[in-house]
Amino acid sequence: MDIELRQTLRRNWIECIHHFASPKLQKLWVSGHPEILVTFTECMCQYFDDLNLSDGLKSAVYEGWLNQDEVQIVTKFHELADKYNPTIMSDQNVLDDPKWNDIVREAQKAWIALKKHLTDRAELDFMKELEQQFEVTNKIDS
Repeated sequence: MDIELRQTLRRNWIECIHHFASPKLQKLWVSGHPEILVTFTECMCQYFDDLNLSDGLKSAVYEGWLNQDEVQIVTKFHELADKYNPTIMSDQNVLDDPKWNDIVREAQKAWIALKKHLTDRAELDFMKELEQQFEVTNKIDS
């Protein structure tokens, strides 16, 4: 795989996990904040469709942009998000759904584990940059 493509896929993957893991960012989905272009639907599409993860994480390993350790770190989050199908697709209804909160918690666990696992300085700096914009907490804000 081309190095630049690999870096882009990984950067997008990290950013998508951040979207799932940051309740502060998600609250801006419903506020109409002009700088926030992500919504629940966009969050799901970016992760599963744009990254081609709708059939699981194995293809990312095969293509060479994720490794087995990373897959193990995000598997529970991935599976919960993949199974999530809200009855009403409004951002506010999603944010109020306890099942969504479970996904956010798993994304937060994956985020924290990835920060400990990753060694690429650019990826770690990008994670820090995302956290400075919209922090990832260890709990769901009420």
